[in-house]
Amino acid sequence: MWWMAFAKAGAEATMQGVQSYFAADAAKGVAKAKARVGAANASMLRSQKVTQDIANRQALEVLAQQRNAVTDAYRAQQGANIAGAGAANVDISSGSAAQILEGNANRYAQDMARSRYAEAIQQWQGESALSMLEAQAKGYDITSSAQRSIANMIDPLGNAIGSSLMSFGMSLLQSDWGKNKVNEMFDAAGGGGGRYGGEGAADSTSALGGFIGR
Repeated sequence: MWWMAFAKAGAEATMQGVQSYFAADAAKGVAKAKARVGAANASMLRSQKVTQDIANRQALEVLAQQRNAVTDAYRAQQGANIAGAGAANVDISSGSAAQILEGNANRYAQDMARSRYAEAIQQWQGESALSMLEAQAKGYDITSSAQRSIANMIDPLGNAIGSSLMSFGMSLLQSDWGKNKVNEMFDAAGGGGGRYGGEGAADSTSALGGFIGR
């Protein structure tokens, strides 16, 4: 009977729709969760970037303070040497006095060179660390954006409706009632050789179109 075929198809369609809805809803939830995780990771990395930038600045400041201390010590030592030589009426332009002053100047220049080198290394390492953190954060931005797009594209209700309609139509078509209707259409069209499930079934496309259109 037709009502049994419709009842069975409706029950199967409902079940298929419910399953499709929950499957799509779960997939949407997973995509949203991945988007949130990606955004959280990006935020965490940018927080680390701020902390790293502060550490870099502090390290450079320490090196600058060390240079200032070395400069102050050098000037004090040279001043004391020059004052001592002057008190003793020693010519600082030649002899041992000049050698002492020159040695102090050379050591000072070496200390400054080492400090500048350390500063350059610190700056390069700091900038490299900041660039790496930003690159990783952008990678998570991309992942998060992609997952949000996926979540937005998933429509659980739409999937459920489409799945239910497909299931309903296929169930009716495969029921005895549906097969009989298709065969009646073939017979009415004079295509008895193409009865549903028999020889010439490949010609059922046009008949099925008529069946669905009724």
